[in-house]
Amino acid sequence: MNQRAAIYPGFEVLETLHGGPHVTTKRVRAEGESSTFLLKAPREPSGISDRGALEAEIGILRRLGLRCRTVTSGADDNSSLRGVILPDIGGRPLQELIRRGGMEPSEVLWIAMEVVRAIQRTHAKRVIHNCVSPGSVLVSRTTRRADFVS
Repeated sequence: MNQRAAIYPGFEVLETLHGGPHVTTKRVRAEGESSTFLLKAPREPSGISDRGALEAEIGILRRLGLRCRTVTSGADDNSSLRGVILPDIGGRPLQELIRRGGMEPSEVLWIAMEVVRAIQRTHAKRVIHNCVSPGSVLVSRTTRRADFVS
């Protein structure tokens, strides 16, 4: 068993998409499944402030009505919280797309409109996103969707 499997039992970490000051977002695959999910996890699993930041994000996700489930190390107490699993739109961070270059103006416009719609959805639930940046936006060119990863 590798170290990643020990930290996130039942999930294979495929890549890290975004690293915030307290919480990171990783793309994972559940054992025995082909589809992927997003895993938001504390930067330092044993760090009290990082776990607190994740618990605050879980509260926000639930206020927004997003489907999510927590990953624990077995027991159901706060000290065992390892992360939260969310649906994956299968995209890439906007920051990565900008670095690659070559986006057409029409693509830039639809991404901007998708980000605006995501902001509108959060504001409608009385939630303010404190860090909208190219690193915190996930863009799927195939499904033509954009959403926040942090």
